[in-house]
Amino acid sequence: MMTTARREAQRSSRAEHAGAVRRTLAWADEAAAAGEHADALAWLATLEAAGHELSSEYESKREAWQIALAGGGAA
Repeated sequence: MMTTARREAQRSSRAEHAGAVRRTLAWADEAAAAGEHADALAWLATLEAAGHELSSEYESKREAWQIALAGGGAA
């Protein structure tokens, strides 16, 4: 049986994880806005390495950032 303290710890851990994901996505967006597409892509890769699946929005952003990084235009 799970104790109340253990449930609260799990909830806190999930909240911390969600916050870390949001911050990492924000850093990716900030890097891309500054024209640092390689850094933006690295932030996305970090999330994926940690087991986070990117939303369709960030899959599209990744494609745009890859094109921009290859010299195919600004994203």
